[in-house]
Amino acid sequence: MIIHAKVALLSIFSCALWSPLYWIWEGDIENIYIIVGWILTTVVSHLWLAAKIINMRMFSVAWRSYMLTAFFMMGFSIAYFASTLYLSFGLYICVLSTFHMGEYLATALFNPTSISLSSFILNHSLEFNVAMILSVVEHWTLLYFFPG
Repeated sequence: MIIHAKVALLSIFSCALWSPLYWIWEGDIENIYIIVGWILTTVVSHLWLAAKIINMRMFSVAWRSYMLTAFFMMGFSIAYFASTLYLSFGLYICVLSTFHMGEYLATALFNPTSISLSSFILNHSLEFNVAMILSVVEHWTLLYFFPG
């Protein structure tokens, strides 16, 4: 099932192709909203195109890979362009999306007989999802009460 790894890598490269356009903006926080809006618009258009090209099984892999790459790029742009208050949150998004994508790619390359959509570990368990939500809530709560 090396095809899973190929589709995932193609989705990553497809999403990363338009990343050089990030360097157009100067780096104020207002521009982050423009970048995020543009990411979402581009994601929708790429997903529509991907749906026309590959079957539904591979579309699910491509969609998850593409979204994880888009989240990585959004985290990178937050870490790079936003003020230093948001640096840790941007890096957190980068590390989290890299973990999930790396887990899928490692399974696809080294254990292809057991590859499935659950190899992304996006819906691992209720406890995992609660921990992810609480970590984001904790970050924004600390940032609100201790902004420095």
